[in-house]
Amino acid sequence: MCKTATCVLCAQEASCEMPMLWKSRGMDVLWEDLVRYSCPSCGEYVLSTSLSHKLEQDQADIAFRLACLLRERRLRNEGGIFGIFNDKSEETLRRLAATPSTELRMEGNAATLTLHPVKSIDRIWHIDDLLAEFPAATQLIDRALLNLSRPLKHPVEVIKMTLDELRFPLFCPGDTVDHLYRFIRDSGLVTEWSWSSSGLEFLISPRGWQRLHELSKTPTDSRQAFVAMWFTTETDQVYKEGIEPAVREAEYEPKRIDLVEHNNKICDEIIAEIRRSRFLIADFTGQRGGVYFEAGFAMGLGIPVIWIVPKDQIDKVHFDTRQYNHIVYESPDDLASKLYNRIAATIR
Repeated sequence: MCKTATCVLCAQEASCEMPMLWKSRGMDVLWEDLVRYSCPSCGEYVLSTSLSHKLEQDQADIAFRLACLLRERRLRNEGGIFGIFNDKSEETLRRLAATPSTELRMEGNAATLTLHPVKSIDRIWHIDDLLAEFPAATQLIDRALLNLSRPLKHPVEVIKMTLDELRFPLFCPGDTVDHLYRFIRDSGLVTEWSWSSSGLEFLISPRGWQRLHELSKTPTDSRQAFVAMWFTTETDQVYKEGIEPAVREAEYEPKRIDLVEHNNKICDEIIAEIRRSRFLIADFTGQRGGVYFEAGFAMGLGIPVIWIVPKDQIDKVHFDTRQYNHIVYESPDDLASKLYNRIAATIR
């Protein structure tokens, strides 16, 4: 049943449907643990009720970050309904929501239902995967500038916003957003027209547009996936039976630098190929320093990174990167399945 509510991410007025209604062979099926929000700014998204309660009660910072990231995707014209989940019990629902028709075998008996969602979910994340996209300090100004530019129809169009509205495209909480805006202004990236109690009026400066032109050289329509890993006979099977088939099934082209013919220095070629890639897969077998470097370089460019590691080496992953949601695999076949699902869910 739809009702008027507050967006759990940004606190604006929104509508929500709880429980979510699905169709099953002409019968209504209710999912008590899912709630769908429709926010004019964050868009449509689906959460579990447990995650929704956590965000409302004691995770305001995480809710704000999620709101920034969903709004950024809307500015990039990535529409649809997004699903965000936070624990293993919801993996089944994540797979169910990802397809418009699927079979669910009921526990305790042999009955099989074919479920058809009233509205399919277009994109699904584990919450840690989505939060990993929040810009680091070195990325924040560029990502904020891109957000400000996307709604504009002309380079000298005036941007009108209140400080409260500005905190989302700038990825900055309300208590510091005025300081970040001043930093961007004083850096010469925007030109201020007025600042009053009713809000700000400014435009992107010539210097700001020059920076945006530089950022546009990083491709977002690339079909290439850069593979950062330890190249040895020990990992050949992982690549050939796990990584390569998963990437190709997702309709991307894997790029291993040791399989590329070139006349340049190896480090220059790695950097060039990462820049050309839509995303990077980092396999931490052997804990190679080069893999950490290549993953960090991709993140600095705003290129998504998929982190993978064999199960017997997860405890060896460096503590600085343990915050990221690694795919932990037991065999090449296990990796192929998990990696394809991660690419399909998070890369678009």
